[in-house]
Amino acid sequence: MLYEQNQFSLQTLDVSRIIFHNFFFFCSLPVFREIRGETAADRRRNRLLFAVKPSVLLPQAVSMSAVKVAEGSVQVTDGSVQVAEGSVRVTEGSVRVTEGSVQVEGCKAPLFYRQSEPPQGEARLSVLLLHGIRFSSETWLNIGTLEALANAGCRAVAIDLPGLGRSAAAEAPAAAGQLAPAGFLRAVCERLGLGPVVVISPSLSGMYSLPFLLQHPALVRAYVPVAPICTEHFTAEQYRSVKVPALVVYGDQDTQLGERSLDHLRNLANHSVVVMKGAGHPCYLDDPDTWHKALTGFLNTLCSSHTEATTLT
Repeated sequence: MLYEQNQFSLQTLDVSRIIFHNFFFFCSLPVFREIRGETAADRRRNRLLFAVKPSVLLPQAVSMSAVKVAEGSVQVTDGSVQVAEGSVRVTEGSVRVTEGSVQVEGCKAPLFYRQSEPPQGEARLSVLLLHGIRFSSETWLNIGTLEALANAGCRAVAIDLPGLGRSAAAEAPAAAGQLAPAGFLRAVCERLGLGPVVVISPSLSGMYSLPFLLQHPALVRAYVPVAPICTEHFTAEQYRSVKVPALVVYGDQDTQLGERSLDHLRNLANHSVVVMKGAGHPCYLDDPDTWHKALTGFLNTLCSSHTEATTLT
């Protein structure tokens, strides 16, 4: 009994220390933010990137009704999230997210990917999600894009680009900032069984998506660029030759790459533009709700137009 009492006292002391440290940290945040001039958009982004979970704050010995921590896995037992070694399964709303890898010629190592599928029925669309240089497929998992796309009836595959994330061992087909061969994404889509595919392409991934779009438009169901790089490498005439539906997205605080890329992408023959207010370069992080609403709305129009065309035919 004495041992059990001492163990409980130690656990209580650990929890008290953690609560004090976190209380001091959060009380100090306004001072740090004022010193470095953090904006509201920065704070929203940081809440998503550095969200603190109970399983991190509390010592493993302390039991909670909603959290269990075991070596190699994390389980949240309220029916929302289960994370196990080698796979991820999100059970809330019956959306299942799996992990895998795919070997593409020339990469020397497999590319890691995450995939979500509709809770019921067959997928209406296939979606390929790329990412920027500071991010990975985990970004789309954390902000709920994989779940949102699955709930919208899509099969969504988010890859880690070569040299980044969990594809760090894979060799990129081109240096960062240079156009990659169009055959790279074509091979990725073929190996994953995607096509025609909706390509979501932020920032750095423009070096991959733009050659693919311009050289293989028949393999692209729609294009969603989010302030991509490398837009200057193509002419207005080349853009106008692409009839693929496009949704150009950028944040109004991204006055450099966002506006520069729009100058070129507005030449796409069949495009619309969404400007996200108060958002910066990774605008989807600053306002995931607006991002998901715009994205799923655009995808719904694709399905509607396809249904109408099929009926007319």
